[in-house]
Amino acid sequence: MLSFKSLTIPKIQLYLRDRADDVDSTIQDRLRRAGCSFSDRFTIGGYDEDFSGIPDFSLYDIFNYLLLQRSDYDKRKLKAYKSAEDYRLFYDGHVQELKVNYLKVNSSVCVFIGKVRPTQRAKTLTGKMTYQCWFVVDKTLGDVKAAYCECPGGADGACRHVAACLYELEAFEKKSVTDGPCQWKKRKREHDEPVEVERMKIIKPRRMEACVSSADHVVSSFDPRQMVDRAAEDEKIKQFASKLAQINPEARALEFLPHEPVDVAKMDYSEAIQDLTIPTKAKYFKDKYVCLIDNEEDIVDKFMASLSFSSDDVKLISRATQGQSSNNLWFTMRKGLITASNFQAIMNNEDPDHICSRIIGSESLSVKNKFQELALDWGRRKESKARNLYQTAHGLKRNKCITETGLVVNPKYPCIGCSPDGVITCKCHESKVIEIKCPFSLRNKSAKSVLHMKTNSDGYIDFSSQYYCQVQGQMGIMEMKKCDLVFYTKHGIEHVEVNFDEEFFNRMLVKLQNFFTDYIAPFLLEIVSMETL
Repeated sequence: MLSFKSLTIPKIQLYLRDRADDVDSTIQDRLRRAGCSFSDRFTIGGYDEDFSGIPDFSLYDIFNYLLLQRSDYDKRKLKAYKSAEDYRLFYDGHVQELKVNYLKVNSSVCVFIGKVRPTQRAKTLTGKMTYQCWFVVDKTLGDVKAAYCECPGGADGACRHVAACLYELEAFEKKSVTDGPCQWKKRKREHDEPVEVERMKIIKPRRMEACVSSADHVVSSFDPRQMVDRAAEDEKIKQFASKLAQINPEARALEFLPHEPVDVAKMDYSEAIQDLTIPTKAKYFKDKYVCLIDNEEDIVDKFMASLSFSSDDVKLISRATQGQSSNNLWFTMRKGLITASNFQAIMNNEDPDHICSRIIGSESLSVKNKFQELALDWGRRKESKARNLYQTAHGLKRNKCITETGLVVNPKYPCIGCSPDGVITCKCHESKVIEIKCPFSLRNKSAKSVLHMKTNSDGYIDFSSQYYCQVQGQMGIMEMKKCDLVFYTKHGIEHVEVNFDEEFFNRMLVKLQNFFTDYIAPFLLEIVSMETL
């Protein structure tokens, strides 16, 4: 049996070449699979710095490519991608040149070439000033199809020099035609010019934090109070914060106070939630008023008029149902509510009895076949991963954070509710909803192709989408103007932003309220005394 340990590098190269397994043949095969007909990507003409026709390219495309090509890229590394060496190459201005070749008009791909200065030495191992690399990008989807770098570790197309060029492409901002030529230019580095030593401030790079001068620091740390009033006892502050957290875990003051987070799972909300459910409200109403009302229609109207949630009820419900499908109280509170997942069925006039059975909970919640079981399990397992990928791509760049929610109801619309996958908050933009979809049947496709399948020709979610009613309902209930609809597959994530359509929501709201009045309320009032409720 042949042992490669006993062979020298030239002999190993000869061994592989004899079996048509050398770098050149590998590159040729990679180019063919990427849809390129040429053999030498460096010598073909037509490269230009005009980036006006480049495809949309985002951090998603970089992460999706690197996750597939590099074994060292995982969830942990993505969270700290700005500290990785490939990002530092980009950030420190080592990319000296980046050009694009759009090839033929009917070509589905374009080719980028770049030159990257080495980090540890003035020249490359071959005596050049830069490493040359190239990568092929799909013109429609923006997916990276193939890549290569002439550095010692670049044969797999995922070295730090290729990644630095990808980050450089992502950072490029297209200009409008009135802003002048849309060309790539080498970015100036902040430390290209000499400065006085006393002006230098050596700090560890941190996200979203600006370097302040010593004078600014003195001003910001100045405390005008007397010495006896300056230092509060840490223990007293913690006690105050702990009591505040128990009263209102969502208090904004807790962001600035040291405290132990309240463990919602350990708090018993069972009795309080049971009193707030729609079936319980129906039972209380029937016990109290049914003997005083003769007309059945009047009973329903009176029940609808009595149905309400206070602002404190709304907070309690959201807090008690954290964890959603992993929390039994979430299932309990959903009974009798028309939740966002049922909005489309009602708008499409599907069988009312079937919808009622789902909403009341008399229909078994168990899955009906193996495929549904796999799809549910896949969606639940991958939701958190998709959320983390989204947070990684957006949180570090725009200081966004995602807060997970439970069941959300609105006092204005007491018969409907929703359970979004989170709320996105940002220091510079208004909050918006996030809804994550992990379609099991499309799990092996690229995230961008799924996005194209689920959007119209203009790249938007419209009335015909299976998700339109759900996300519009979520925005209406939560009184938010935007929603990021995220699609996850094995090959990464993509998202589309959906704007709130107030006119559509109001039309849908009328139909949902009519459905509740015509079907849910009479059904509840008829069977509230049954043990199943």
